[in-house]
Amino acid sequence: LLIAAVMTLVPCLIVCRLLVPGLEGKLLPIMCSMLLLSFCFFMFVGFVSGRAETAQLAGNVIMLLMLTLGGAFFPQALLPGALRKVAPYTLPGLLLRAMQGSFLGKSTVSAAGWLLIPAAAFFLMSLPFFGKRRRA
Repeated sequence: LLIAAVMTLVPCLIVCRLLVPGLEGKLLPIMCSMLLLSFCFFMFVGFVSGRAETAQLAGNVIMLLMLTLGGAFFPQALLPGALRKVAPYTLPGLLLRAMQGSFLGKSTVSAAGWLLIPAAAFFLMSLPFFGKRRRA
C-alpha cells in the first residue's frame, strides 16, 4: 500500500501543483480515499477468487465495466438513459463528482468521506477470508 501511495499520489500531486497551484491540498483527501478504496476492492476480489490468475482476470473485467459505466472513457451524457442514471453511483462516478466539486471550490472532505463507505464495505466483506489458507 505504501508503494502504491508513493507511485500514485506523489506524481498526481506534482502535476496538480504545476497545473493549478493550491489545488493539491483539495485533492489529497479524495486521492487518499480512492487509493484506500481501490486497495480494499482488489483485496476483496483477490480473497473471493482464490487464485492469482482468477483475481487478475476478475479485477480487470470488473474495473473495465466500472470505468465504462462511470464515464471514464466518454462523457456520462452520451450514455443511454438507464446507464446514465446509474453512472453517478458507480465508483468512478463518485470520484468524478468529487473531482468536479474540488474544481468548483466545494469541500472535498465530505466527498472523500463518501468514498470511504464502499472502502469499509469491501474491507468488512474481506474479513472472513483473512487467515484462511489458499492452495496455489
